[in-house]
Amino acid sequence: TTGVAMAATENFAAHVLALPPELLCAVLAFLPTPDLVSFAQATRAFADLAEAVFRERAHRMGWRLPRIPRGYFQTTLYPWRTLSLEHVCKSCRCDDAEWPILRHGPQTMIQVALLCKRCVLQNDRVRTIMREGDLNVATESLNGKNLFRVKRHKKK
Repeated sequence: TTGVAMAATENFAAHVLALPPELLCAVLAFLPTPDLVSFAQATRAFADLAEAVFRERAHRMGWRLPRIPRGYFQTTLYPWRTLSLEHVCKSCRCDDAEWPILRHGPQTMIQVALLCKRCVLQNDRVRTIMREGDLNVATESLNGKNLFRVKRHKKK
């Protein structure tokens, strides 16, 4: 049965890849990051198409790949996918993660992950992990939004 499933996957991939790459990238751009990652894991050709979409998203969001020191080589085959996965919520895997999870470093706070606002405020599992791992949530997002609204009292 695995041979039949493999042949069906290859047949499906051949039909999908028969479409123009520009059309495929336009369709893939509507997928959320976790679904695009699943698509990219099916075949090498799908991964190459998805990498173009990841690169476009990163440019649109203003993300950049980390600089590689002189004399070193790129260690990952799909760097834009890796960069995109660093910007999804570590709890629910949604695309709107903007609240840094911080750990105390030797001299500064180190960002270890990102969470979406819904997970920060409602997810008990996240709170437990943060208590056990001595982690903190930043009260200001990467975009400058405050986690909690401060009500201002009117002067009388």
